[in-house]
Amino acid sequence: MRILYIFPHPDDESFGPARAMAAQRRQGDDVYLLTLTRGEATKVRHKFGWTLEQMGEARYRELSNVKTTLDLNDIRILNLPDGGLQELDPWTIEKSIRDEILRIEPHVIVTFPIHGISGFPDHIVTHFAVTRVYLELQGPEHPWLQRLAFFTVVSAPAEFPWHVNVTAPAQIDCAFQVKDSDMDLFHKSLDCYVTYADVIARTRVHQVFDRNVHFELFREDQKPPFEDLSEGLGMSLIAPPGREKPASGREARAAKAPDPVRRVHWHPLGFAQIDQISGGIWEAEGADGRGFLRLYRDGDRRPF
Repeated sequence: MRILYIFPHPDDESFGPARAMAAQRRQGDDVYLLTLTRGEATKVRHKFGWTLEQMGEARYRELSNVKTTLDLNDIRILNLPDGGLQELDPWTIEKSIRDEILRIEPHVIVTFPIHGISGFPDHIVTHFAVTRVYLELQGPEHPWLQRLAFFTVVSAPAEFPWHVNVTAPAQIDCAFQVKDSDMDLFHKSLDCYVTYADVIARTRVHQVFDRNVHFELFREDQKPPFEDLSEGLGMSLIAPPGREKPASGREARAAKAPDPVRRVHWHPLGFAQIDQISGGIWEAEGADGRGFLRLYRDGDRRPF
């Protein structure tokens, strides 16, 4: 599975989501990160006497270290104005998000919930921009895009210096526990932010988050909550254009076959298990008994 996390600032991925990202990489998922700004407007820069540009460069380097720590497949760090996303033409933000989604072709996108957790305007703008682009792209033309998830928390930590918005437990659609090894990587990812060491110590982020991770799923109501972001989905394993290596073990095995096999299972959008028979013909078998289809690359579809 390919998962794309989209957040506005460096460290957003490490203040909680890193636990899930580490678990997903351990399980063999491809995990990508798009960060919209360099986080240059933080007041921490005054402590060092740095300009906005110098602070942005430092945060860029720290986030690059997080990529190595969490073994992320790729990250992209944009240079939109930190603290100023609400002043931008929304199309500018959405275009950057759209371009990255089309480049990665993720099965699942993860961003902040509507309340932004912290309530920071950049968090809320990011939520709406990602949701808007997801609604635009999601559908038959992009079958790989199957779910939008919102990383969230269900309780506010005691004695936390900032206000924390929470999601009611009844609204949680996916919840799981990560392993101790994932927690170790979470702590190491936080430690990558050397310039934020005082803030991290003051907020006790290392202690605030435990092994329980929670997500809301857009337009889904899962009771009981799923235990994995891939649960209930059919994974389209067709690699994005230009990918040099398959995204999973199943793709690797398929790539070695004379006729590569690509499989997805039926899910609510109606995609099927697909096997390539020959150069231009694809055979689809419905796992729920809906029968067979022969699919041609020219778009012609007919049952047989």
